[in-house]
Amino acid sequence: DFPHRAPFVFVDDWARLPSLLYEFLRAAPLDQRLSDLRDYRTTLETHLRTLPLQLHDQPHSLRSSCTQTALSPPQVRDQVQAAKRYYASASWYDLHLGGPGDHGTCTKAPLGDATGRA
Repeated sequence: DFPHRAPFVFVDDWARLPSLLYEFLRAAPLDQRLSDLRDYRTTLETHLRTLPLQLHDQPHSLRSSCTQTALSPPQVRDQVQAAKRYYASASWYDLHLGGPGDHGTCTKAPLGDATGRA
């Protein structure tokens, strides 16, 4: 449980955002709101550091194995051209999966087998 209220504006209806921001900043000046945000972040980070995390103590059962596909010079040229077209789009980030940089193969194999020896 984290008992501190976040100094944020929460929006359920985007049409109300301007009026919510107006009220939020009218209640306290922007400098005060930024100071409150810094204090909240510091308090939250301190709280998170106190939480017991057991991730480090658990044995790992899978190993990531990524390989890069070798490309011929014409394939490299085609990939570069595809990347230029891809990043020319204003929404390139939304198109990540299946993009020109997505040509490798990643799998997860259990540790100890032929592809995932420890």
